Amino acid sequence: MKSNQPTSAAARRAPRGDMPSRWQAFTHNRAAVMGVTLLAAVLAAVLVMLMVRALPTWLNQMPVEKVVFVGSLQEVDRADLEAIAEGLRTRNTSMLRLDLAQLRGVMMKQEWVRDAQVHRRFPSTIEIVVEEHRPAALWAEVGSTKESTESAAAARAMVNSYGEVFVASLDAAREAVLPQLAGPADTAADALEKYVALNAVLQPIERRVRNLSLSERRAWTATLDNATTLALGRQEADARLERFVRAVQVIPALQGDALQVDLRYPTGLTLKGALQNANVSSPKATKPNGNTPPIRKPAVKSATKTAAKPVTTTARQQTT
Repeated sequence: MKSNQPTSAAARRAPRGDMPSRWQAFTHNRAAVMGVTLLAAVLAAVLVMLMVRALPTWLNQMPVEKVVFVGSLQEVDRADLEAIAEGLRTRNTSMLRLDLAQLRGVMMKQEWVRDAQVHRRFPSTIEIVVEEHRPAALWAEVGSTKESTESAAAARAMVNSYGEVFVASLDAAREAVLPQLAGPADTAADALEKYVALNAVLQPIERRVRNLSLSERRAWTATLDNATTLALGRQEADARLERFVRAVQVIPALQGDALQVDLRYPTGLTLKGALQNANVSSPKATKPNGNTPPIRKPAVKSATKTAAKPVTTTARQQTT
């Protein structure tokens, strides 16, 4: 008689005789995976060894093929730059072995180069970013014993737009248009700053400083583009020049050329030149008009009749 009881879960399980075959399959697969992993590790090690051995050859097989100079280059000699580039290309210089610091040092020795940055651009290009000096003025060191050469294209000391002194070849035509600054060592930046400030003060009378000198006693002397020389002294040079500008606008005697004006006085100035030793003072009187300062026009006799009496000043009258 057949039983109506449902078949138990144990009865539905696979026979126990199948378990060894499953275990064998599992262990076989694990051994295969381990074998493949070990083989891959061995191959990787062999590959690394081959790369290490081939590294020197590989490095030499990446030569510099192109050198690019970047920057607004107006002063640097192009022939010198091409010689540097040609040297890198013809010597089979390796991209990875190239000493960038050494190459930058070579660039920094070139005339007119203020700064240079060297970069690798793989696979085969070297990029050199060049910044040139921008000359703002000629420079002469006060008290220097260095001999200067004077030729059509002599190397001249100049001040760039950052107030830094550099030396480069300069032809006579360009030298003629640059202002001249002079001062003790390490004062070029101060001289350039003062040059810019004084030119701003001179704008109302449409004059510019042509030469500006700082003595070892730190006293300023400026020569304008009309050959008039101004002694500004050590203190309040800007304020003294402002007084001169106001005086020029109301005193015809100061509007000439090649004058010598001493502004080292609290309220006046001494004029030499077309009018010999004429004294111009700034009295505390009422202003002639609303726009001009209280400056009195000097009464100067004509040089054809009687020479003007020289003005003598004591140490208390003149300041530095």
